[in-house]
Amino acid sequence: NSSLVSVTLPSTLETIGDYAFQNSSLAEVVLPDSLTYIGDHAFGNCKNLENVVFGQNIQEIGYRAFAKCTKLTSLYLPASLQTTDEEVFADCTALAEVNYPVGLTKISGYGSGIFLGCTSLTSMVVPEGVTALPNKIFQNSSLVSVTLPSTLETIGEYAFQNSSLVEVVLPDSLTLIGHHA
Repeated sequence: NSSLVSVTLPSTLETIGDYAFQNSSLAEVVLPDSLTYIGDHAFGNCKNLENVVFGQNIQEIGYRAFAKCTKLTSLYLPASLQTTDEEVFADCTALAEVNYPVGLTKISGYGSGIFLGCTSLTSMVVPEGVTALPNKIFQNSSLVSVTLPSTLETIGEYAFQNSSLVEVVLPDSLTLIGHHA
């Protein structure tokens, strides 16, 4: 519903289904602590979405759930986030600040591209404890600097392809760098 500008979610909500708010005119969404799953395209293409506050128990975010939210500038992803599907925040061109949650250990899909095309994202600190960066995670972004943890073992294919990265220090724990990384 493109005319939807505001929504109040109940404190008991556990799941937001696929396409639930896609193409709406929401400017802000406060997600309750009871929420554990956000479906595919749930907030995709919400061109007016500027602020998302995640509840502290979110565990999984689906395919392109927030893709093309072009006014979204910053995000705080809670440590409870364990799984994302492909291209969750792809083409969020104003996204400049986001943390990498240490709990994020499973990325579904071959070409994950979580931050693919985030052209305002210039730096990232990947926290200690993270062992793998998925395929295409920062592809086509404006990433200039990245701090990698000493626990990192693999960097996926195309992870930094077409980014603006000028220098990176690779940890001794690294055992695999994917092609075109």
